Amino acid sequence: MAVARLVSGKTRLEFPPGNRIYETDVDISGLRFSPSGEKIAFSEHYFDSANGSIVVLDKKDKKIVQSKELYPLGVAWRSNDQVWFTTISDKPGGGSELYELDFSGRLR
Repeated sequence: MAVARLVSGKTRLEFPPGNRIYETDVDISGLRFSPSGEKIAFSEHYFDSANGSIVVLDKKDKKIVQSKELYPLGVAWRSNDQVWFTTISDKPGGGSELYELDFSGRLR
């Protein structure tokens, strides 16, 4: 189990609970383990904002990839090396969009 919690004004990702592996000045949500259980994907958002990015870490704290800034909503693993996520479209009347993020940082 992994948890994200606010500590002294920073959001701390702990795995297992009590063991900090990542810390940021923004909010973390949507924690998802890869099918193998070796990686963690999540959404980072500015507090009180939809702006943010998708981040993938290994369980020891190494950042594998981070998407460009978007408006991320949901996060899901397609395979051990691809993350799918939805965003709010930046096009007028665009609704939401589905993206795939691979570990080279490529969005599709």
